[in-house]
Amino acid sequence: MKNNHEEFVKANVTNKELQDTIFDFIEMRKSIKKPMTERAVKILINKLPRLSNSVDCRIRILEQSIINNWTDVYPVKNEIKQQDNFTTIY
Repeated sequence: MKNNHEEFVKANVTNKELQDTIFDFIEMRKSIKKPMTERAVKILINKLPRLSNSVDCRIRILEQSIINNWTDVYPVKNEIKQQDNFTTIY
C-alpha cells in the first residue's frame, strides 16, 4: 500500500476499524492486480457515506467486496437500509 493512501485514509477516516478495513480492501485490489489510484481511494472514501450512515455497515460493505474480490463497493446484499437503522435478513 502506498504511504499516500495510508496518509489520506488516516486523515479522512476517524474510525480505526473502518481505516483497517479500507486498507484491507486496497490490499485485496492489489492482490487481484487492480490496484487503486489515489483518486480511486478518494472516490471510495466519499462513496461509503452515501451507501450507509453507519460505520458498522460501511465495514460490512467493504468486507462483502473483499470476500467477493469486487473492484467496487455496493450496498450489503440482503440488507434493508432505513436511514441510520437497518435490518439484516439472513
